[in-house]
Amino acid sequence: MIVVSHLDELLASMRQMESGQRGYLLTGDPQFLQIYNATWTKILDRVAVIEQAVDGDASQQESVRRLKPLIKSTLDEMSESL
Repeated sequence: MIVVSHLDELLASMRQMESGQRGYLLTGDPQFLQIYNATWTKILDRVAVIEQAVDGDASQQESVRRLKPLIKSTLDEMSESL
């Protein structure tokens, strides 16, 4: 259940980052860019926590291994749009 909680927090951070990106693109207001940048670190930290939480569980480790490129792709896409 702990892993699910971490995944929920990761998803919330991804949504927050997307909102910051979208707000900045729509308004040009740098406050949105601050949200975007601050959330980037939260996402990377959360992925590391999830990796630690699944240590020793091969099935969950495989799921995280498949998830990481998807997260990276999303972050790269958001970064390119800015």
